[in-house]
Amino acid sequence: MKKIKQVLSGKKSIYLVGDLHYPRGSVKKFQEVVERISEDYNSLMIGLGDWIEGIIPGDPRYHPVEAHNISKNNKENNLNMINNQWDDFEDMIKPISNQILGLHSGNHGGNISKRYSCNILESICKRLDIKYLGEQPAVWDFSSKDNHVFFQTFHGSGGGVTPGYAVTKADKCSRIFADINVVAMGHTHKLSINTSIQPLDVKGDKIKQNVQFQCNCGSFLPNYLEDMPSYGERKMYPPLPMGCIRVDLDDCRIVDAPVIIPL
Repeated sequence: MKKIKQVLSGKKSIYLVGDLHYPRGSVKKFQEVVERISEDYNSLMIGLGDWIEGIIPGDPRYHPVEAHNISKNNKENNLNMINNQWDDFEDMIKPISNQILGLHSGNHGGNISKRYSCNILESICKRLDIKYLGEQPAVWDFSSKDNHVFFQTFHGSGGGVTPGYAVTKADKCSRIFADINVVAMGHTHKLSINTSIQPLDVKGDKIKQNVQFQCNCGSFLPNYLEDMPSYGERKMYPPLPMGCIRVDLDDCRIVDAPVIIPL
């Protein structure tokens, strides 16, 4: 676990973004989100992992036709190379590196690290001066002069594909740390916000209740593209929404939490 304290004053928007799965994910939609962040100096980002596809021969998800089509579709011949996937991802996030609060890893990049003891994402974070968050959860204490708001971010795990699974998973993970206002997870590729009430606070004269936002933060990964068969298509997974979630703060009070769906 990482515990991070950050002072935030005034109006801020925190984008919760993950699961690009480059080069199979939609670079165009991801770059639209990057552009939105870059155009507003009050916008910040926390990354939830699975930035590259990172699937190599020997992985049960690998298919040579899919690998060929990805390179052909991107008009490059080198995108099956893991280092090239990471190089391109680094170029994509450079314009907003000073607005990224931290980047989680995920199971796709993490599998490469486990097999070969080589963590390229951590090296990228060092070069761009971004906090590396790893695969473990991070607890954020955002504070202003008068208020605190607490985020719990992590990539996630598990293999359920239904919307109900994703909601239940986020709710289960929300019970690990006390007083969390926003729970944000990747991995499920679902794009949804479930509002829940934290355990009631009965200290003092009044019973207090606080709303908690349990967020499945989407992806940029389409399952069904013409003449581009994928692992998800072979498994007949349902089509996926693409996008992310933004949490708007005013003096560290949550004022809105919209779903962001790029064009």
